[in-house]
Amino acid sequence: MLQSSALHRPGCAGRSVWLLLALVFALAGCAIDPDPAPPVPFDHAQSPDQRYRLALRYLNADGVPRDESRAAQLLASAAEEGHADAQALLADAYAEGLGVEREPAWATMWYGRAAAQGQADAQYRLAVAYANGSGTDPDIVAAYRWLTIAAKAGHAEAAQAREVLAGRMIRQEIEPAQRAAKRWRPASDQREPDEPLVRFVQFALKQLGYNPGPTDGVLGRRTLTAIAAFHRREKIGGSRITPELVERLRARLVQIQAARTGG
Repeated sequence: MLQSSALHRPGCAGRSVWLLLALVFALAGCAIDPDPAPPVPFDHAQSPDQRYRLALRYLNADGVPRDESRAAQLLASAAEEGHADAQALLADAYAEGLGVEREPAWATMWYGRAAAQGQADAQYRLAVAYANGSGTDPDIVAAYRWLTIAAKAGHAEAAQAREVLAGRMIRQEIEPAQRAAKRWRPASDQREPDEPLVRFVQFALKQLGYNPGPTDGVLGRRTLTAIAAFHRREKIGGSRITPELVERLRARLVQIQAARTGG
């Protein structure tokens, strides 16, 4: 009787047995869960900023193996959604061939988009591209304008470069650049076709032997006529800037670049 009643008495030993059994059943339940939640992948970044920061980790081997190609993919995804820092770093990747093939014109386009949003380093690098004709036609007025904007934002190298560039310019070039810099405001959105993309299209068409007019980012009649001619030659139809048109132009520029370098 004493033994039987002891099993039902709420003593310390009885509680320990039940706690042990509860723990065993709990662990067993976890082991046989038919539908456990899958672990979140390390690179399953949702927001553009998360993707940008993750790209930095891949570039810097911060907790993951260095992977320039994966970083470029993440930067491209964030850049397409308007992340200015991602756009600037993606431009660096295309300018230097970091995880992607070098495409100077495509790099300049992304510098332009980042610059339009107020990214000071992109403004400086865009100005350098305009001054040197890297991936675009030379445009010292636009270069001076972007150097002025970047210098106002506190970019030390931009202020220095502007003084050097001014020595190559006349007053009739400097004054309109100064006025344009004074009027400039950061872009509130980036609806295509924006100025950087139009400049890219104009430069690409010119490299391919068409006559789109000046590479100025203005989608005028001559540019539209050249676009229509390229559409007809490529048999893709239409006379506007479309994603297909841009990709065809990029592909043709890469072919030209390879032919020039013997690649």
